Amino acid sequence: MLHKRLTNPGLKDYSSFSDYFNICCILLFFLSAFVAVFPDDLFLMGARGYAFGLITGGSALDGYVPAQSFFGGAAIAMASFLIAYIPLTRMSHMFMKYFLYHRVKWDDAPSCRGGKVENLVKKNLPLKPTWHAHHIEADGHKTWRDIALTTPREMK
Repeated sequence: MLHKRLTNPGLKDYSSFSDYFNICCILLFFLSAFVAVFPDDLFLMGARGYAFGLITGGSALDGYVPAQSFFGGAAIAMASFLIAYIPLTRMSHMFMKYFLYHRVKWDDAPSCRGGKVENLVKKNLPLKPTWHAHHIEADGHKTWRDIALTTPREMK
C-alpha cells in the first residue's frame, strides 16, 4: 500500500501526511513483530505470554520472561500504540465498516412473526422521536407507530 501510494500519481491527491504516518506505523509493527518472532520465537510464546498477561491481569505463562528481545518489546509497544491510535484516525473504518455497513446492509435474516426483530420493533413503536426530522414529521408528540401508519408527504 505504501509503495502504491508513493508511485501512483493518481493517488497523490488522496494521500496526506497522516495516511503515510499510519501506514508507516503499521509497517513498523509488522516488521518488529517479524524480526522478534522469526529467529527466536517461531511458536509465538512471547505473544502468547503477553496476551495471557493482559487477559489475566498480570499472570505469566510458565517459562516466559517478558521483553526477551528489543524487537519483542518494540512489537508490544507498537501494538499497544496502534490499539490506542487507530480509533482516533479514519483508518478505523477497516474495523467498523463491517459492523456499521456490511452487517446493516447485508444482514438479510428474515423477520418472522414472534421473532427477535419483531419484538424489538414492537418495543420501540411507543417511543416518540424528538429530533428535528422534517421528512417523517417527528415533533416529539407522535410515536413511531403514528409515523409508520401515515403516508409521508413528498418533499420538494
